[in-house]
Amino acid sequence: MDLDHPFFLSATWHVPVNGKLHKIGFEHVVMVGVGIIRVDDKIVLHESSYPGKPARDTFKVSGVNCIIKVQEISEHIFQANLEVDGRSFKDYQEQFNQKFITWKPITVAGKDVSVVLDKETLEVWRDGNAIDTTRDFTESGIATFFQLDSTPCKILSDGTSGKRTMTHILYANDVEVPIVVEVDERPIKLDLTGTLKSKKKNYK
Repeated sequence: MDLDHPFFLSATWHVPVNGKLHKIGFEHVVMVGVGIIRVDDKIVLHESSYPGKPARDTFKVSGVNCIIKVQEISEHIFQANLEVDGRSFKDYQEQFNQKFITWKPITVAGKDVSVVLDKETLEVWRDGNAIDTTRDFTESGIATFFQLDSTPCKILSDGTSGKRTMTHILYANDVEVPIVVEVDERPIKLDLTGTLKSKKKNYK
């Protein structure tokens, strides 16, 4: 796909599904009708719609239905939106984050590994699979220990067990791992107003 095309629109979302953080990449040439969707860097959809028609692409991520829509929200201004499991991406992730914590991927043996914690049960997930852990009580809460291959990890949970108000900090090799930041609410837009005006002038 021509990344330098003046009508090129791209977007990336990081979507937690079933205990794993998935990367969704979207590339679309507006008004031409050609687009590509990637999940975890693998192409899952290569679509070609009618030029000028709004794009509405449906695909699945770990069995969950997802939709990417490209709509003309005003004259010559297009916006891409992701829906997950029938909800906007913002609403989906806010609801997910009420129950789970997702940390940024940890590099283990040259590969990125996702770690997700269930705040209520303190169950730990690696790339969508529950893993064995051990726990010790501390003065302020609970310490959860586990291994990612040869990498020792621990989650320090401060507060009352099972409460969503607990704070949870993940360490890998004694280095704190940042959590995935909340949803970026900035809309993904492409404004073609100036481009189309310029083309019209050139055709005169």
